[in-house]
Amino acid sequence: MDSLPVLLGVSVITFALVQATIGSYVPGLELNRDLKPEDIVRLRHAIGLDQPWWFQYLNWLGVAWIVKTAGLGGLLGGYSVNTGLLEGDLGRSIIDGTSITSNILARLGYTLELTLTAICIGVLIAIPLGVVGALRRGSVVDQAFTVASSAGIAVPAFWTGLVTILLFAVLFHEWNLPALPTGGAESPLGGGDPLDRLAHLALPATVLSFGYLAIWSRYVRSGMLEVLGQDYVRTARAKGMTDRRVVYVHALRNAIVPLVTLIGLELPGLFSGSAIIEIVFSWPGLGRYALSAVQAHDITVVLALTVFGSSLVVIGNLLADVLYAVLDPRIRYA
Repeated sequence: MDSLPVLLGVSVITFALVQATIGSYVPGLELNRDLKPEDIVRLRHAIGLDQPWWFQYLNWLGVAWIVKTAGLGGLLGGYSVNTGLLEGDLGRSIIDGTSITSNILARLGYTLELTLTAICIGVLIAIPLGVVGALRRGSVVDQAFTVASSAGIAVPAFWTGLVTILLFAVLFHEWNLPALPTGGAESPLGGGDPLDRLAHLALPATVLSFGYLAIWSRYVRSGMLEVLGQDYVRTARAKGMTDRRVVYVHALRNAIVPLVTLIGLELPGLFSGSAIIEIVFSWPGLGRYALSAVQAHDITVVLALTVFGSSLVVIGNLLADVLYAVLDPRIRYA
């Protein structure tokens, strides 16, 4: 229940900022000189921008519909109302009038495909690298991993994406080697089969995983170094337990607990962290949708995506808390 005030506060702040920066601006009206004043008034009424800002917010939230249902419609000043968030309706785009909920659902699958693949790649590689770095602390291997991790954090994702496109798509094609697609989720002609989707997914998912891999491997290394010095690890070794069992059964399970938090918080990255990758590779996901909404001053879409992203933050933290108890039996929730 503590999450509801957070989401409500985010929606209020976002709506206030949108009203302060854009207000009742309708994109594109100034481009059509043939529009008459009465046409503009009719369009603003159809969009709902002729309503007071506070009513626009309550209407979008669904509170206005509750007030009308309770027989207090006179308090609403005669404005039209809808159910809003009560029925999962995030509103309609003021640019083309399409349903924002439908647009999000249409793109969510692509973003999940990209992000979850990148997360799986990052986890599968980061954990072994972190363990090796901790077990060989100070060695040449550990130092090489440290340099590679620092480079992975410092190098911008868009630059890495452009370099991989140049190498694996353009140059490989010139060298008559198997080249990967430069962008999109599937080939426009005869595409869509699993191999075609995998070929289009390979580059963006790999580039996106670089950032995860660089950070997560350092967290695993630090966690392993801390856990390997605990008393229960020394006790397990004193009892004659093999190093492999000590490391991968006792130590690793507790060392990756901080990693769970990082993975859980990657849910908001569905359309923030992956936005740059989606733009570079023309991936039809939520990040690209959010950018186009900002550029078009589509305030309803911006508000809906902000609240949607905030919900993902709350869900990610909840999943992380649940996984804590699974990984560490000492953690119990009342």
